[in-house]
Amino acid sequence: MRAGRAEFRVGLVEDLPLPDSTFDKALSVHTVYFWQSLRAGSAELARVIEPGGRVVLGFLPKALMDRMNMPADIFTPREPMRSFAALRDAGFSDPEVPRPSTETAWLVVTGTRR
Repeated sequence: MRAGRAEFRVGLVEDLPLPDSTFDKALSVHTVYFWQSLRAGSAELARVIEPGGRVVLGFLPKALMDRMNMPADIFTPREPMRSFAALRDAGFSDPEVPRPSTETAWLVVTGTRR
């Protein structure tokens, strides 16, 4: 921040306070649980990521999160394939759901903006 290379803003993923094609990459770790809508959040990410840009969503899958008994009024566990489908439907090509290794519980969903 001191070097002027970082800026922080408050907003919802479904309504980002940014112009179209602002970024070439986006990374989100453990936030999809708080999105109101995977479809709307993915569409908004597609809007702010330039064509050819990449998105990576890291999270624990619903099967593991359900065991944690998080408060349902603010926390929504996510199925990996629903996140995959939301990105694909929003205009991300080559979506993948790789698992970093067989020992890790978390996974990632990635895609390239068309």
